[in-house]
Amino acid sequence: MELVGYDTLDGRSTYQPLVVRQGLRYIAYMAHHAGTAINRLTLASETNGTSILDVTHPAHPVYLAHIPGPGGSLDAAGNQMAHVCSGDILPSNSPAEAARKHGHYYLLRSNGNSSGSANPGAESHQIFDVTDPAHPVLLTTVAPQLTNTHKSWWECDTGIAFLVANDSSLASPRADLAPGWHQSGSNQHVKIYNLHDPANPEYIRDFGLVGQQPNVGDAVEGLVTPPTGIHGPISAGKEKNRVYLAYGVGSNGVVEIVDREELLTGCTAADASAHCAASPTQQEMLAPQRGWFTLPGLTLQGGHTSFPIFGEEDGKPRNLLLVVSED
Repeated sequence: MELVGYDTLDGRSTYQPLVVRQGLRYIAYMAHHAGTAINRLTLASETNGTSILDVTHPAHPVYLAHIPGPGGSLDAAGNQMAHVCSGDILPSNSPAEAARKHGHYYLLRSNGNSSGSANPGAESHQIFDVTDPAHPVLLTTVAPQLTNTHKSWWECDTGIAFLVANDSSLASPRADLAPGWHQSGSNQHVKIYNLHDPANPEYIRDFGLVGQQPNVGDAVEGLVTPPTGIHGPISAGKEKNRVYLAYGVGSNGVVEIVDREELLTGCTAADASAHCAASPTQQEMLAPQRGWFTLPGLTLQGGHTSFPIFGEEDGKPRNLLLVVSED
């Protein structure tokens, strides 16, 4: 391994890098931790958010833009997850939608991490049009007025997005508002949307471990009550039909495995309760679940990443799940 090139990123600490091919160029999206630095392009002091670079020529990266994030402490601000999808890969419901998205690229990012009790409702998930990566344009805010965000997942071939979030109790009424969810530790669960048309998000439902739903039943999953908040979901996609969810930010780790199709369609079933999407019953929480397990060491490890590895052979074909803990 040999270092070919580098960029200082204006001294901004980076949590997650993502490199995407856009036409004939390779563009890097750098999701930053919280902090403040001088933007070399504008000479303005900006809170850390997302840096965008052209890395087509690795020895000579070109810094294109910085999208600021909200202010706050290390745990409160920054942009800790970034996904980019091509409008030509995202599915469309009409020729007009396909034409509008043709040739465009879209950045989905978390905006802030945890606003806390001092400033509730400051976090969100945002979508930018980054067709011209040097001039990103805010397209829409998918989920505003949140208290928490973290590691999201966006399927470019279906448009389905699994967003880590928690609605503020002070949020304005909206169709996707789901207050009253319960989590120990990091206060966050999953909000699911169809973002096939990034300008027009379609809310599907909220989800988490049994015992986190607003209308708590007689069952609780995990090591603590209420169950620990989620760190991040990873979808294996439509074909594999599984979503793997890692819970526990630093402790009380749990990994949940769910049926993707049942998760996405459960609240549109004929027998679904009236408020299934925002406040599911215990049975509606259990329906898509195929299993869950706690991490070794009981309270010592949190679930950071649950990454599926399919078709590995060791004497016979096996499907593996790589789980990275956080302590």
